[in-house]
Amino acid sequence: MKKRVGDLMVAIHYKPNCGRHDRDVKNVPVRECPYYLSIVQEDESIHERYVAVAKSSSSNYLKETRYTYGSLMRLAFSLAKDGYRDEKGAKEPMKVYRESNLLHDGHHRAAVLLALHGPEYLVDVVELDEEVPIHEHRCE
Repeated sequence: MKKRVGDLMVAIHYKPNCGRHDRDVKNVPVRECPYYLSIVQEDESIHERYVAVAKSSSSNYLKETRYTYGSLMRLAFSLAKDGYRDEKGAKEPMKVYRESNLLHDGHHRAAVLLALHGPEYLVDVVELDEEVPIHEHRCE
């Protein structure tokens, strides 16, 4: 199925301002995610601050080097130069949870494609047979 990249959502780690908890997870539109913001504002520090929070939330977060700012920018340059090729999308499609726009996989690609092409750009996604995870917002 096709979805507008501007309609996609992602789960991000963040530091709540409640004073009781040092991190939490929430769903936001791709246009509000740190990957997108670091690209459009050309600001590596946005990416690095986010990675620090995410890393403190998940011990598996940085086991792969693709989560560096440099790798995000390499992805952006590659997609700008070569486009988002159908064979790549078919081999490793972006995935959303059942009956939602929440990405399970494809957060980085969605951020780059939104930055390059705007919110109307259509991307192929596969809908998983998994319910949207419920994030415990402990401070709200």
